[in-house]
Amino acid sequence: QGDAKPMIITGRSILCDRLCLLFSWSLLLLTLPFSLFFCVRVVTEYKRVVVFRLGRLIGSKGPGIVLTLPLVDERKYVDLRVRVLDVPLQEMLTRDSLVIAVNAVVYYRL
Repeated sequence: QGDAKPMIITGRSILCDRLCLLFSWSLLLLTLPFSLFFCVRVVTEYKRVVVFRLGRLIGSKGPGIVLTLPLVDERKYVDLRVRVLDVPLQEMLTRDSLVIAVNAVVYYRL
């Protein structure tokens, strides 16, 4: 995680990105009625879609109708609802030799 190196973008990589994007848009337009089943998603109000284009972060989209390109974009869904983590019951010994039971519930949200 900490050893990540910054990505160096050269003119050649930008040209390759543009060609892949052009190919993806042309593929989408050539197969338009069929490609809508793969490219268009409806995102519910409690979710967001994080879009990566050719491995680089584009941003988050949603809620609503989201269009992503085939072969170029990758979708990752993020649930924004509050999640519950139930910590199991634990028994502990106090200083005065009494046994107490401790239970916890953790609420978190991304």
